[in-house]
Amino acid sequence: MFEVLAQGATAEIIDWGSDRVLKRFYSGFTRQRVMDEAARQRTAFDAGLPVPELVEVIQTDNDCWGIVMEKAPQTNIIDVCSSQSQMLDFMVMLQRRIHNVDVLFPTMRAKLETSLFQSKLPLDNMSLALRKLQEIPVGQSACHFDFKTSHILGDGRQWWIVDWAEAVVGHPRADVCRTWMMLELWKPDTAEMYRQRWSDLGYDDFEDWLPILAAIRLLESRPAMENIKLRSWVRTLI
Repeated sequence: MFEVLAQGATAEIIDWGSDRVLKRFYSGFTRQRVMDEAARQRTAFDAGLPVPELVEVIQTDNDCWGIVMEKAPQTNIIDVCSSQSQMLDFMVMLQRRIHNVDVLFPTMRAKLETSLFQSKLPLDNMSLALRKLQEIPVGQSACHFDFKTSHILGDGRQWWIVDWAEAVVGHPRADVCRTWMMLELWKPDTAEMYRQRWSDLGYDDFEDWLPILAAIRLLESRPAMENIKLRSWVRTLI
């Protein structure tokens, strides 16, 4: 029996031999959804980004779909770095590297519009959010759009960025804002240090994206205290 190396919200990582792992998605994830993620991962790898090489998409014996890929270390950036400052330096470096490649991902604006229509926003707030989305520059940069510590694996010398399901082409400030939002919800002191690094690079206005991203985050089942903060950000639309 193959060893389960890690478990997440959508899939588990299974040892698949000496140099491969299987990302096996839980029941309910369709073949098309898995193929879409695999395509984004292959695109990122082909662009020269530090991404595990994709081998194949398979259907397992329990009718779940999975992606077989190159094995990366199962230690994430928190485990490896000696300080928050070092971790954030690596995070910003890697995120900027993503933003600087030329790829064909789905567009951020289309993804956000679809998510807003699915959100729980009152109709007037949704209209404000959609109007704001039209006013913000669209951008043409590659964005991971789920860039967080658990998706950065490595050993301190080499890094692998995983979980490309949300990858889009859009504005890098939106990508930065989403990472900052996640940090602010979980570890505000780290979020402030992350913000300062991007501010030093001229990204002082990324929070323009915050009410839109917070509204979409509310689509997920979140802890009560997190929802309170998300709703406070959504209210800045008004």
